[in-house]
Amino acid sequence: MLVDNAVVVTESVFRHRSMDPEHPFEATYNGVKEVGMAVIAGTATTIIVFLPIMFGIKTDITVFLTHVAVTIIVALLASLLIAQTLVPMLAARISAPPTPKEGALISRLSGRYVRSLKWILVHPWKTFGGILLVCVIGVMPLVLQLVKFDAFPQDSGRRLYMPYRIEGQHPLERVESAVNEIERDPVCERGKKSDIRSVYTYFNKGSASSTILLTEDDDATLSTSQVIEKIRANMPVLAIGKPSFEFDQQGGGDGFSVQISGDSTSRLNELAADITRILSGVEGLRDLRTDAETADREVRVSIDRSRLLAAGLTTAAIADAISVCHARPEPA
Repeated sequence: MLVDNAVVVTESVFRHRSMDPEHPFEATYNGVKEVGMAVIAGTATTIIVFLPIMFGIKTDITVFLTHVAVTIIVALLASLLIAQTLVPMLAARISAPPTPKEGALISRLSGRYVRSLKWILVHPWKTFGGILLVCVIGVMPLVLQLVKFDAFPQDSGRRLYMPYRIEGQHPLERVESAVNEIERDPVCERGKKSDIRSVYTYFNKGSASSTILLTEDDDATLSTSQVIEKIRANMPVLAIGKPSFEFDQQGGGDGFSVQISGDSTSRLNELAADITRILSGVEGLRDLRTDAETADREVRVSIDRSRLLAAGLTTAAIADAISVCHARPEPA
């Protein structure tokens, strides 16, 4: 795209130079003038595609694409400027290429092209039939299913990501117990029946995530979606979280999110719970969750400073005592 303008202008200049070799500057001017408007229009048709991206509502993707659009537009405008200034200036001072000899390769190719073009103009229906035949041959492998493709990358991926959606902060022992409960599930155990090659999990006090590696495509007996269904059917219920598969990282694209905005956080949390409950009754939806559920629980303590001083305590000592009590596992 960046050299198209220069190629068109150069070709036009040297064509006029060949017709008027005695006046190179006038021929160059006429050559640029002849294609100048066409080159500007051709560049504008490309710029007009990217220009609207720079205006309108700003989202994450439009902000990213704006930088791409600005780069392309500036590059094309620079190409147009050079093609109509620097290129003609140099072309007017360079000798025109000599006329090819009669038996040269370029002469033979040009002659064959002219003869082919004449035949095409005389036989339009045969030309149309040939083009149609080429198109049919091109789509035949897809019609006969000789070329296999999958429109859903999720089914072809052999790596699964399963965040546990831990609610709040918990002792490491309790999170580890929940992780072990999932990994001890028969479906998650490595074996040919489940096509699971290995499972490894990362966890801390507030989050946990398992990565499940499946067998390679050649050795697979179950598709990725079938493995997911088996794990879901046998997944135990956890008290501290709601494990579910993260499809966004696998390119499945079969999930969506609903965002609500407002001034009151407490009211938004209530609305999020109501929306989740309503959507859970819609057939075909599963693994519904709200970000409000993953918020950390907060304990606010007001200290009587006079009694604090009388007891000889400090705020740090009280904070440590509260954190120990808060981190203690709840009785089963």
